[in-house]
This record gives sequence, structure tokens and C-alpha cells, in this order.
Amino acid sequence: KVAYPTLLRGSFKMRLSHLFITSVCIFFLGLETAAGDTAEELWDNYLEIGARGRNLPDFSYAGFFNKGGTHNLDNLNTHNVTTYGAIPNDTESDSLAIQRAIDAASLDGGGIIYFPKGRYVISGENYNGVLRITSSNIVLRGEASNGEFASVLYLENASKRSEFGLLGSNPLDLRSVATVSIEGEESSQVLARFDSRVWERGDRVISVDSTEFLLPQQTILVRLTESNVGSDDETSNLVKALTAPFELTGEEVKTINQYGNQVEYVNKIRRVIDATTIELYQPLRFNHNSEFSPHILAFNGLNNIGIENLKFESAWPGQYIHHAPFPPNTTGGEVVRSAREQDYGWVALWGTWIKDSWIENVTFENYTQNIILSNSAYITLNDIVMDGSGGHAGIS
Repeated sequence: KVAYPTLLRGSFKMRLSHLFITSVCIFFLGLETAAGDTAEELWDNYLEIGARGRNLPDFSYAGFFNKGGTHNLDNLNTHNVTTYGAIPNDTESDSLAIQRAIDAASLDGGGIIYFPKGRYVISGENYNGVLRITSSNIVLRGEASNGEFASVLYLENASKRSEFGLLGSNPLDLRSVATVSIEGEESSQVLARFDSRVWERGDRVISVDSTEFLLPQQTILVRLTESNVGSDDETSNLVKALTAPFELTGEEVKTINQYGNQVEYVNKIRRVIDATTIELYQPLRFNHNSEFSPHILAFNGLNNIGIENLKFESAWPGQYIHHAPFPPNTTGGEVVRSAREQDYGWVALWGTWIKDSWIENVTFENYTQNIILSNSAYITLNDIVMDGSGGHAGIS
């Protein structure tokens, strides 16, 4: 667990050494297992047969999925941003020049975008003013994240977009106009459906209608859909299935029911056993009742994306108060920065639909939101520093 200040006025500094994301979503886990095992019995079972037993997730697979820790960069060419017209340490925007380097690498099937030391101005405000990664095998690499050899991406202006919603649900979200926006695509391709029965929390071996389109090591999205909105029955009410045995307050019910009619999460297939059976790397985290129509979709997000040895800075002056404009308690022409700008307008790194990627040796300074990842999984964050003015969130 990592605690970080989100409501500070003034400044703060936090260093994060290791964070491994296995899946960007929330699970409600009770203390009692599906089989009623005690913690001691679970631990003994883990020591005997490893995490492939029931109930215990195998968090050794969190983060970038290559367990050896090496990134597949052997065939990637290096694209120096200065070759494409970026000039460090001047006052002109380098956004378009750097984007040309990213686009050239994308046409190559991937590449390393190299930033010699110095400060590069990212103009911001709209999609033409930020750096966008829309294909796999792209690595942004600087010389250093601090000191005299630091390669700095400096965001000059806040996002001017107005669209906003549930995190990850809208690709035009104002937060996606970040210094760097990594944009994978959602897939609607259904690959298989769970057999009609109650699949219990802890199950790994799953029967499906067909494994024709499933492969070992394949990343998948599992989706469940509310079948009986408003029901108090845990077997047919998805929100209750997720939160039982907890009783929610009226406000919690109102909030969760807005979004709880569909739940999805990322997993990987360990092996295809036969024409109708697979084994998952991670166990089911809650009962998958047939009423929820659990099915498997393709996960076609970007992969092998790296952000390395860089410093992100912005022109945001801070003075943050949660969900409030600056100056606080002002309206109309008195407002210098709106509440929405203060909360969401200065984002360093936005990513959606990404897998098997990494962010390493990166410093973030003076952002209201530093890293936002949604609909993503198997991402390693290593040696991250968040510095400067306290803002809305460090890592979301």
C-alpha cells in the first residue's frame, strides 16, 4: 500500500520505488474464502502447491508480464527528437516535432524516441499540442529524470477540453489532453462464453462454449452484465454480488448503481486445456453467476510501451483545494482557474487500454494529476518521484 497526500496546500515530495499493476480495477474481497479456509490453511496450501491453488491471486505476475524483467527492445530503432526539429531549452513548442518522431517510429513498427538532455516545451490545450502514442512498441527515453542531464517535458497550458465522465469511459475526456497520452483501443470482439453455472470465487479452470479463438498467454477481458436491475437478490444483482456481505449506505448505493450494471476486468490465459476448457492465471475474485452472462472479449490494447529516464514538469502554479476554483470561494470574473482545471486540467501521463508496459525512473513535478491509467493491466511503475505542489491525485 502507498499513501500519498491528495489535499495538501503547499508542496510535497514522494518517492515510489516499486508499484506493480496487475489490473486497473477494484475488487471487494471478504476475509473468508469460498471454501471457508482459514488464513493458516490458505498459507499452508500456498506453500505446498503455490498460487495455482484456489483463492490466492498470484501477484508475482503483477506488472510487466515478462517475469525475467527484460523488455523486448532488440529490434527497435532509435529516433532522436532533435533530428525531427525539436530544440531543447528554447521557448518554442516542440510538440509537433516530437510527434513527428513518434509517428515515424510507429510506421517502423515501433521505436525508441530519444530526448537528449534539456527542456522540451509541450504546448498542451488540445490534442495537437500534446504527445500521443497510438501504436505498440514505443519507448520515450531521456538521459536522466533529474539533475544537469535531465530530459524535461514541460507542459505549458492546461487542457481546454470540456468533456468529462467516468474514468476510462470516454476517449475525449479532458484529462486525456495530458503531456503524454497513450491511447489503445477497446475491442468488442467476443471470443467465448462461460458455461451456464455458478463459477465460484477462487476458480481458475473454466469451461466455455469453445476455445477456438483462445490461446495460451493471451490477455483477455472478462465482462459481466447486470441482469436484474433493482433486485435485492445477490445471485442476480451484480453490485450486491461484488459488495456482499457489506450493507451500503444510501449514497454508496446511488453512486455504485450508476456504474455497476456492467463489470469487466483483465486476466491472462495460462493454458488451453481442451476444446472447451481453459485455465486462468488469476482466480475469479467473486462468484460469476450465469445470470450475469460472463463472457470473454479480446483485449487488443497497446503493449510494450515504455516511459524512461524523463522528468515531467508543468506551468501549473498549484494552490490546490479539492473541487474548488482559485482563488477559493470566487465566482464569475473573479475566478483565475476553474475548479475543473485545478482538479483535472494539468495531467502528466494518461493511458487507456495498455498492457505489458512500464514507467521507470521518472519524476513528476507540479501536476494536479500525475499518472492516470484505465482499462489497463500488467504495468510496472518503478523509481517514480512526485514533487512540487500537492494536487488532486498522484497515481490513479
